[in-house]
Amino acid sequence: MVNIKNLYFLFLRNITLSFSRVLIRLRTKGVLLFFFTLFLISFFPAESQILDKFKNMDGFTGGSKRQSDLEQTDSTSLKYGPTTSLYMREVDWFENKDAYYALDTSILFLHRYNFVARDAFQSQGLGTVGAAIGSIFPEFQNELGASFGLNSVNAYGFNSEDVKYYDTQSPLSDWYYAQGGEGRAIIDINMAQSIKPNWSAGFQYRRTNSRLIVGPSAKGKTTNQATHQSFVFHMRYLTPNQRYKFLGHMNYLHHDMNETGGIYLEELLGTEAETFGDLFDVESGRFNNRLTDTKVKHRRLNLHAYQQFALLDTTKVQLFHILDRKTYNYEYIDNAFSTTNQQFYQDSFDQDKVLAASDSLALKRQIASLDNKIGLKGSIGSFFYAGYYRLKSFRENNAYKSSERFPLEIPSLNTYGLQLKWSYKDLVRLGVESESSLDDDQLRMSWNASSKFGEIQYKKSKTLPSQVQQFYLTEIFEWNNDGFENIESDQLKINLTYDKNDIYISPFFERNTITNYTYFDTLAAPQQFNEALEFTRVGLDFNIKLWHIRQVGKFIYTQNDQSEVLRLPEYFANYTICFEKPLFRNLLFSQIGFDFHWKSTFFANAYMPVTQQFYLQNQQELGDYLHVDFFFNYRVNRVRMFLKVANVAQGLFGKGYFSTPNYMGQGRQFEFGIHWLLFD
Repeated sequence: MVNIKNLYFLFLRNITLSFSRVLIRLRTKGVLLFFFTLFLISFFPAESQILDKFKNMDGFTGGSKRQSDLEQTDSTSLKYGPTTSLYMREVDWFENKDAYYALDTSILFLHRYNFVARDAFQSQGLGTVGAAIGSIFPEFQNELGASFGLNSVNAYGFNSEDVKYYDTQSPLSDWYYAQGGEGRAIIDINMAQSIKPNWSAGFQYRRTNSRLIVGPSAKGKTTNQATHQSFVFHMRYLTPNQRYKFLGHMNYLHHDMNETGGIYLEELLGTEAETFGDLFDVESGRFNNRLTDTKVKHRRLNLHAYQQFALLDTTKVQLFHILDRKTYNYEYIDNAFSTTNQQFYQDSFDQDKVLAASDSLALKRQIASLDNKIGLKGSIGSFFYAGYYRLKSFRENNAYKSSERFPLEIPSLNTYGLQLKWSYKDLVRLGVESESSLDDDQLRMSWNASSKFGEIQYKKSKTLPSQVQQFYLTEIFEWNNDGFENIESDQLKINLTYDKNDIYISPFFERNTITNYTYFDTLAAPQQFNEALEFTRVGLDFNIKLWHIRQVGKFIYTQNDQSEVLRLPEYFANYTICFEKPLFRNLLFSQIGFDFHWKSTFFANAYMPVTQQFYLQNQQELGDYLHVDFFFNYRVNRVRMFLKVANVAQGLFGKGYFSTPNYMGQGRQFEFGIHWLLFD
């Protein structure tokens, strides 16, 4: 007997893959024609009628029975939209929140499609989509046990903690496509459906693509610098009486890069150009990359399951279990190691080892973890509690010269944890969380207090340096840092909030102290700074609308007394100003304006492809360049679109900029994107 549901999902999969291939391969004129067609189509009403409506389940009181969320059009038809395709996350069920969220239909920052811009420019990239990304400001260390430390492509995949589980009144199809200059392209597809009111499933798919960059521009149209694919399959289920709940997903990442090593500046400075800024006047054909025929592969698989069973009532006492299985494979292959690429490695590593190495450089690393967490939790009134035991085991294997393999022994992690939260009529919220190791002094703890007027938060952790920082063995470099101490981090954050009548203002203060800060020095090797490293950030976030003018910004001042090991810009600023107004009898809602980003000069970290790490350098200062994007964002019915000229002010405030030392930033280019929601 034919299974209708299987045929339906098979049809969706084939349509999705075909659409992805077509968009990636379309020429510029074809993409613009496709985009213009969608623009015209978007003006037609997007209403749907679904005759096979959900039937009520006896005794079921779950989130899917929300007829108040439906917009009644008449007695026999329903109008579906963002408020009838809701989602929740695992943390909502864990904390017993009856929370479902509507889909985002805002057009603010829709034009920030690339992953550095999505992070409010607080990261540094290599000038194109799909290449390595590193955070400018240190991230708080919160992960107990062994961590791999290869985080350069994290931004492109799906974060398991942010997986959305849907509760839909109709099938949801969510399509996103962005086209940038030099072959930059992003496709996001999200589909979900409630099979029954208490059972839903769906998937997310992402593909990014970019051409090989040499200097400021792409080298031809056939060679890719980075190709990324990732997907998530997810499922949500709960029994009609809500005593048992289950969430599960499979998260896979497939990322391939051609590493370039940046451009050779030495052969141009002093001959073709006197300063770094003069390099933007050099003809594109004069640039050469420092690496050729060098490939990197990242493969990740994450299997995750969450379940809970109510022992007393549905929320007072619950038994929960979380299972998380991860595997991470990394491979680096340099086929031109002994010829054109050898000088690159001699600049950073032992020259004798480099000269004595084989014709090609190949290395692999694999780490796997199995994480089990089991405990009791519950809610009594406005008080929430959770206590648990956690066991996490690890396995790592390394290989180089293709045949020489060696495993690493990593001790298991045994911890116990406690979480307490209390709120009073949503006016005041208090929380405490702690997790400590039974075998060593690893721990993480935090407490916070918040209200509508602001929040104060304190976090403390003792964590291990990453596996990449502790151990590496190749033909040309090696280190074994068993003597590294645990990293101790303390962070105090205070922010005040005013949010009323289209005016949001939030000044903040942040104090960070890190002992045994671990970093990569000017030779791209890991080191520890055993003294207390302290830096303070003071800033302001705001979002203000007066008349039809909206202004959004983030300003940060950073005081850092340890610049010899931690390089940060003293001043950091984002500012967006736009005119927004409904047009054509409220059919089209639009924003047109400018997006500014600027930071003061500093010796930004350089990038080492073989270890995928950002490291200290003293040769090239970055910053003091005003990056300006002109954008036109608009929404018509269920369709959101943007038109953008990136780096529109190039030549006015500088000839160009470097996103990372040796890597030129994006020049002035036209870009566009579309986000289309379908509900039947």
